[in-house]
Amino acid sequence: MKIWLQSVGAIGRNPQWAPYEKALVKHAREAAGDDAAIEIRGVEVMTTGIDRSHYFEVLNTSQVIDNALLAEKEGYDAFALNCMMDPGYYELREIVDMPVALALESCCHVASILAPKFALLSYNEIQLQRVVETVKRYGLGERLTPSSAFSTTLEALVTGFDDPEAVVSGAKKAAKKAAEHGADMLIPTCGCLNMVLVSNGIREIEGIPVIDTVGTVINMAKLLVNLKKIGVDRVNRGMFTRVTKEELTAVRKMYNVGESELIAKRA
Repeated sequence: MKIWLQSVGAIGRNPQWAPYEKALVKHAREAAGDDAAIEIRGVEVMTTGIDRSHYFEVLNTSQVIDNALLAEKEGYDAFALNCMMDPGYYELREIVDMPVALALESCCHVASILAPKFALLSYNEIQLQRVVETVKRYGLGERLTPSSAFSTTLEALVTGFDDPEAVVSGAKKAAKKAAEHGADMLIPTCGCLNMVLVSNGIREIEGIPVIDTVGTVINMAKLLVNLKKIGVDRVNRGMFTRVTKEELTAVRKMYNVGESELIAKRA
């Protein structure tokens, strides 16, 4: 089984993200296990403003979409998106036939299976608000308890791999508030935050288990591949209706957004 794990950061290109990339690669391979080969890719360019600007997120998501097309063309069995804002939620399902696992969606459903109530653990208020709205759109708002954020930036999160005290301290304060509201499980709303916690062996805060977002989305991708093998697959109707490869090729050419060679021929 081959899984393409997509980051929305410029990993492999921007040395600023080197500590995160090192931790992510190591943990992703451990989480994938011996029965899955995993390829970890980032985008070419990324601004840290994607957590607060919808427009910046759109620009970044276009790179993610191109990589999904490339992953399908290269024969990967599944595409796993390691971003807790789930960019390209509908678009990815429209353009590729392989299973697509998105981090926030996967973690929310797993948390709902494992616990009565869950809370989000975020590094800033704007990003938290955006993720809360997405959880509600998934129909899981009733399982979500009031959640808190601590005030920091993506740049500051990266420093947590060498000096975790500030990040961990902020996470503990936010988790304490979540505990007071009855949270039974915590979901970090950022892959970088998740990896800082994992790298420091923090799988529980204030007595509340913390979901490993990276490990969860990877194993959700594996589950979706295995389900597809026995005939359980996502629908091709309603909001998940796929566009034809011919239409996709023509429209991408019209808008000059990519080479048609990226698009795999449908069997």
